[in-house]
Amino acid sequence: MTVLLDPTNDVVFKIMFSRPDSTDLLVSLLTAVLRPPSPISEVTLLNAALDKNSITDRGVVLDLHLRLEDRSQINVEMQARRISGMRERAVYHVARMYGSAIVRGQLYSELAPCAGIFLLGYDELPSARFHSTFRLLEVHDHVPLSPQIEIHFVELLKLRRMAPSDWTQESALADWARFFRPVDERDREELAMKDPVFTKACKVLAQVSEDPDAQYLARAREEGEVLWAHEVAVNRREARDDGLREGRDEGLREGRVTGLAQSVSRVLEARGFPLSNEIRERIDRCSDPALLERWLARAAVANSIDAVFE
Repeated sequence: MTVLLDPTNDVVFKIMFSRPDSTDLLVSLLTAVLRPPSPISEVTLLNAALDKNSITDRGVVLDLHLRLEDRSQINVEMQARRISGMRERAVYHVARMYGSAIVRGQLYSELAPCAGIFLLGYDELPSARFHSTFRLLEVHDHVPLSPQIEIHFVELLKLRRMAPSDWTQESALADWARFFRPVDERDREELAMKDPVFTKACKVLAQVSEDPDAQYLARAREEGEVLWAHEVAVNRREARDDGLREGRDEGLREGRVTGLAQSVSRVLEARGFPLSNEIRERIDRCSDPALLERWLARAAVANSIDAVFE
């Protein structure tokens, strides 16, 4: 039986949703996030190509750049691991997309709306809600300045800590969150039984998971991110030791935590231990580098998963 790839891996995510036969999946996901006043009838993927040579390059964003029938542009990004400056990065990417749409002689009033959708596998914002929408509003009475720019953060892990009654108004998006980060495989089975969209999504994920090329790219992406996080941590530690940085640098800590967490998962997988979603979430949410180092040391010699985390 083929082991399913993780759809929160941005390579797997892009392969799944950039397929010519996945337009209906894209429409379903966009509708769940944007909740447009009228149905989305047309989606054009502007960057369908996947540059395999850049998979392990540092800082490369494997996003989906889309245009809808009303000329509005949408950028969808899956980010499973915590990175520094995520909020600033989101603003930058959406602002750049909006600014790049204007052509010589065009009126500003003719610019098409832009939205950024960031699917996150970790907690980024202090709010308990799993879907946060940001617009340009006046700070006192919340009058909108312009409807042209929106930024959406969908924090997948937060859904598990909410009662189903708290997300009934966004049940469609909650279903996609359950697909990307299921508690167990029964989640996807239940989704597939109640909605043909998820029947197809499960089928596409299975097909991608059986593709040796996709398997290789997914592994290469994970290993590249681990090495990048480790290199960032080492460089920042050296800078601190040289006196260029004083005190504890938050970026260093985040890079170290990310690298250690990914290393724990990789070592366990390499030794043949199946990782449940509960275990993955426990590793991903751990922010204590000392505890992660203990888990990593145990992962290399333990005879069971329980022995690693006891």
